[in-house]
Amino acid sequence: MKPLNPADYPTYNVGDEVTIRQWDDMAAEFGLNESGEIKVPKFFTEPMKQYCGQALPIVYVRHHAPPTFDSYYLDGSSKIFSSPMFEQSKPQSVPPSSLSFDSLLQGGDFF
Repeated sequence: MKPLNPADYPTYNVGDEVTIRQWDDMAAEFGLNESGEIKVPKFFTEPMKQYCGQALPIVYVRHHAPPTFDSYYLDGSSKIFSSPMFEQSKPQSVPPSSLSFDSLLQGGDFF
């Protein structure tokens, strides 16, 4: 697995609301270490599992120089989070369209 690059993930600000990814989703993507923590930057531990699926606002951000991920503190939690832990950061795959620009201009049958 290649090292994660902070530049590949969005940067968040105080007041942004983020949704914590599901445990199984992160474990499948990043794997577990020998202590059973998810090997995502800042580590996602068993006690953090209670936040999975919750949407919480960011209340404090500690910026770090690359290659270190920024630390995010969320309302109602004393845990430290990183952007790969957030749903909004998960790369979304969009299937390519079967429509061409020309067919759209011609107004042909699309279905």
